[in-house]
This record gives sequence, C-alpha cells and structure tokens, in this order.
Amino acid sequence: MITMHTDVAMRQPTATKQAQSQKGSMIVEFALILLLFFGLIFAIIDLSIVFYDKTVLTMAIQKGARAGAIASTGHEAEAARIGNDACRGNLISFGAVEASPVTASKSGDTLTVTASFNYEVIGRFGFYPLIWPLSAKTSMMLESP
Repeated sequence: MITMHTDVAMRQPTATKQAQSQKGSMIVEFALILLLFFGLIFAIIDLSIVFYDKTVLTMAIQKGARAGAIASTGHEAEAARIGNDACRGNLISFGAVEASPVTASKSGDTLTVTASFNYEVIGRFGFYPLIWPLSAKTSMMLESP
C-alpha cells in the first residue's frame, strides 16, 4: 500500500488551481497566434490584389498602345481612351481610384503609353494610410503615318 505524507500533500496544488492557471496562459497564447495569423492572411490578400492590379495596368497599356499604334489619327487620344476603358472598373483599391490612370505621348514615330495607380493597402487597420504605388510603361512603333 502506498501512503503519502501529509506535509507533501499540502505542498501540491490542487488540480483546479493548476488548470485555471493553464487556462489563462492558453488564452494569451491563442490571442498572440491569432494576431499573427490574421496579419499573414491580410498580407497574402494585399499582395494578391497588388499583383492583380499590376497585371490590369500592364494589359491596359498594351491594349491602349496597340490601339493607338494602328489608329489613323489621334494616336495619343486613342491610346489613352482604350487604356482607361480597360482600367475602368477593374482596378481594386481600398482608397480612391483615379478616373484616368493611363496617359500617352508620341515622340517621332514611337507611341509611349504609361499608367500609374496608387493601391491603398487593406491591412493597415485604420492607423495610417499605407499606399503602394504601381506603374507600367510600354512603347510601340506607329503603323500609320
């Protein structure tokens, strides 16, 4: 038969006190892990949207440059119009979206189309505006005089 001395039994904490102290530390650990997890999720979402917006800008200026290069007159205006139409409603930001991010210029027989856009990050948690500037540029030879 196993016997326990009373002085040893008095020094051991009861199971409920030990469980309560563990419960509090588990909640704190869970809160810290949850913050890191949500931060990682917001970072992944932000980067995905940034890459999407960069692709939209790149495709819009390529489409605009092609339309401007084959236009018979008004190369710059046609390139900017087609590029802005391609951007309209497709760019994502959690701030204000510019109405016309695409501009075009002609130098000799080369048409240069540029676009710039400021993406406002979702994961800023309202403390300060965090803006990620995006830009794209392409040049194309004019096919008509």
